[in-house]
Amino acid sequence: MPALGTAHGVPVTLVSVDEARSTPIWLDKPVVTRPYTPRPSGRASRAPASGLDAYSEAVLHESLACIRAYHAAQPHWWTCQARALCMAARPPCELPACVVAAEREPGTSRWAHVLHTNDTDAEVQVREARCTYVLPPRSAFLLTDLLPAQRREPHGWASVRALVHAHGGASVVVMDPPWPNWSAKRTQGYNTLLDLYELWRIRPALESLLGPDTLLAVWVTNAPRVQRFVAQKLMPALGLVHQATWAWLKVTAPTANAPPDSVVPLDCDARHFRRPYELVFLGARTPQAVPQRHMLVSVPLGHSAKPYLGGALNVHNPVVVELFARHVSAGRGTGVHISVGNEAVQGNEVRGMGM
Repeated sequence: MPALGTAHGVPVTLVSVDEARSTPIWLDKPVVTRPYTPRPSGRASRAPASGLDAYSEAVLHESLACIRAYHAAQPHWWTCQARALCMAARPPCELPACVVAAEREPGTSRWAHVLHTNDTDAEVQVREARCTYVLPPRSAFLLTDLLPAQRREPHGWASVRALVHAHGGASVVVMDPPWPNWSAKRTQGYNTLLDLYELWRIRPALESLLGPDTLLAVWVTNAPRVQRFVAQKLMPALGLVHQATWAWLKVTAPTANAPPDSVVPLDCDARHFRRPYELVFLGARTPQAVPQRHMLVSVPLGHSAKPYLGGALNVHNPVVVELFARHVSAGRGTGVHISVGNEAVQGNEVRGMGM
């Protein structure tokens, strides 16, 4: 995870596509190699940045300059990144349907509501029906509905809590909720929250993980109301203080003819709704030694896939719980990484077998 210096005082870190992940990484479509063509939004103007969004155009442009300088100096690093990626067709994910069936008849599934663990220092494969998944070292996953309507905690949560406590408590909890999003609702199979306060259902489960020094990292959309909800409602309700706002700048994969570039043009004017970055809010009950701002840069790997935060947080032997996860990452040192959600192991599927 190369540190590239600073942009107007903001640390800039390049995140490897295979950071803490098993390789090869299977993709449904090629990575982006050129910026998107800006299209006018259906809205009259792009939503204005909230006071919680602290990244100026100057920071973005200087961050991109850092990336291009690193590409010029270390082209081999980018070549290695490309080698970690593979293309293969995948049938529609059946994991959410498996969870729904288990919710209807608890105790009948050997796959959902059961914590699957790999406490070794090597990768292991797990099989279910027609699919094979690779679990990286020191990892675990639980397939469950994180927002049950009739239960205080999700099915199987007791096993997650027990594993976390056995490791001395959670160091980091990462959460990427399916925020209300009109464009995402049009994407087949992608379910989003109808209301922000639906997320309140996860509060008892979250509270069971949060210790005095646990860091909560919540990915937010660029909608000011989502950002205010997390910083001014959710975190205070959990006894946390919003301490830092990090950004993820999405860049194109370089080609022989073009260096890395912002996926969304940095000079996009107010008629274009999309921003070139996403934000993650960090909160804790006690002050933490993390920079208030940090620019993470990586090539996006698919819909809603986020870069790995563990390396940038620099926690020793971290116990990480990732909620609403879509893949399982490797634990670091003697720590463990636990992914939870109704698609928690989707990104670990081995594709192309027998092809």
